Amino acid sequence: MNEPEDKEIRDPKLALLDFLSNMDMAEEHPESFYHQLLETVITLIPRAEYGTVSLISNDEWKFVAAVGHRLDLLLNLDLKAEWDLSGHDIIELNSIEERHQDQFPPDIQKIFEKATKKTSASLLGAYYLPDGDKVVLSVDIPKRRKPFFPEESKKVFQALLNLAGKQLRLISDEKKLRLAYQELQERTNGIELSYQEISRLSDKLRNLLNLAWDLGQGVVAETNNFFDKLLDAARNGVDQARCGSISMIEKGRWHFMSAYGHDAKFLRSLNLSSKWIPNYHQTVSIRNVLADFQKSMPAEFFLQVQKAWNGSPQSLVGWSEVEKDVYLLVTLELDLGLNEKLPHSSLLIFESFVRLAHSFLRQRVHTETIKQAYLRFSEKLALLAEAHDADTAIHNKRVSLLSGYLAREFGLDKKLAEDIETFAILHDIGKIFLDSNLLKQNDTLDPQEYEIVKTHTLLAGKLLDDPFFATAQKIALYHHERWDGSGYPYGLKGNEIPIEAQIVSLADVYDALRSKRSYKDAYPPDKVIKILREGDGRIHAGMFNPEHLVMLEARIDEIERLIYWDVP
Repeated sequence: MNEPEDKEIRDPKLALLDFLSNMDMAEEHPESFYHQLLETVITLIPRAEYGTVSLISNDEWKFVAAVGHRLDLLLNLDLKAEWDLSGHDIIELNSIEERHQDQFPPDIQKIFEKATKKTSASLLGAYYLPDGDKVVLSVDIPKRRKPFFPEESKKVFQALLNLAGKQLRLISDEKKLRLAYQELQERTNGIELSYQEISRLSDKLRNLLNLAWDLGQGVVAETNNFFDKLLDAARNGVDQARCGSISMIEKGRWHFMSAYGHDAKFLRSLNLSSKWIPNYHQTVSIRNVLADFQKSMPAEFFLQVQKAWNGSPQSLVGWSEVEKDVYLLVTLELDLGLNEKLPHSSLLIFESFVRLAHSFLRQRVHTETIKQAYLRFSEKLALLAEAHDADTAIHNKRVSLLSGYLAREFGLDKKLAEDIETFAILHDIGKIFLDSNLLKQNDTLDPQEYEIVKTHTLLAGKLLDDPFFATAQKIALYHHERWDGSGYPYGLKGNEIPIEAQIVSLADVYDALRSKRSYKDAYPPDKVIKILREGDGRIHAGMFNPEHLVMLEARIDEIERLIYWDVP
């Protein structure tokens, strides 16, 4: 018995050619594209008369085309993606109702049955798009026809589904390319500046590179000094900038490092808590900083900040996490109205300055951590030396204070003067390797024993052989060298002796003469100066830098008041 022939007969070849020639309409007229896809598949599969096309995106599932079924009702269904049965393989079902009868809630199943005609078999398949969405295609054999899809029909179904999916993928890729091109065009337009603008931009970048060079070469020693330079360069780099600030959040405190156009001195004096910092997350953003402060701070502190702050409706904000619980905040107040936009080049320049500030502060944090570890080690060494010789503790302390004082008075670099005062305490650290009984003999040493004692300088040089201890090593190794070349271990003379060792050498001998020992009383200052100039039994003239002796004698009253106030 032959099947009834109600299906409109179309030439399959013409139907396919018609579909291929109209595939471009998928972008501008997607509904027409899906409908023609469906009609073409039904035409090429002899028994099929009905069908649907639906789209699944995220959690949403909606029908977009139907033949034989009622699209108007299908469009009104509130469907969830999880109810769809389609996958990567073609599924053959006994009926369209079987497809959803276990997935749909009763109310939706009722509408679906009303919207769809009775079928004897269905083919179901899906094509997955790059963004995770998928196109679902189904074709159905009417109830009156035999429920049978030949293998050839399944191949046709799969081929047309893939063809449509690839066309949609191509359209998606073209859209992405167009968006990328538009973005590139916008960026290109943004950098097509006039010659004068390019020149000004070059100057800004040159300032940035100079700062980066200084940072890399370690030229900038002081944190505040670097931040002042950085803030000035950032302000000049962003034409719209009027005022600026750089602050740091660490150890529960929020403190300002640098400010321009605001009351910097007053801002630095404020005791601000890290809890009051606004909730910034983006590296660079445009906000109203003063409004942010008002929301995050207690009222009484905000009123103080407000007095010192020269605010504006728009501010550039740079936020960076330097280390765990250490943050950096950079702000520039802008001369822009609420609806004015900041040029993209200004944003890029500002972001570069924020990154440079981040690098500098990170370097400083790491350096400070290492420095503290070394200083703790230095303290341990000093304690070890004190335990080795009962007279050492007070002597080392005074030599340290006197050395730091003289270094500053001689006009040495602040950092070097600090290092000299810090490490002068280790000038005799090499003696921990010697027999303490030998050290206590003082004037009773024979020549062989004296040669052993002299080795403490060389032993200290080996102990302090580390870049961080460079100043300490110079002091410990050369503090027994003498201006006239009569010292040890190398017999250096004049300015062959490092300045660090010259200073500590003078301080060491001055304190030894001013202090009481088991074998002598403390000498008064005038007698100490005379011995240093003219010599005595153990010291001879010419052992010390004459200019240093002049400076010491000129400052003797202040030295005695600051350091030797408790020495008779």
